[in-house]
Amino acid sequence: MKIFLNDKFILALILVNSFLVFITGFNFDHDVYDYLIHLDSFITLLFIIESVYKIGSFGFKNYLNDNWNKFDFIL
Repeated sequence: MKIFLNDKFILALILVNSFLVFITGFNFDHDVYDYLIHLDSFITLLFIIESVYKIGSFGFKNYLNDNWNKFDFIL
């Protein structure tokens, strides 16, 4: 689970998610569109797991001491 503390892994997730959001704006076959939406939902779940893991590791107060974590929590 320490992979969620790896900034490079999280950055890769952000980039993949940004690309998915971008390409879902194009016209795709219904099956392809559904696959992209499910993939986006899975990445969103990984972001939630990241936040929960960090809160569990650092404690809520220490988690919110980092501005990036505040930004993640608000999003």
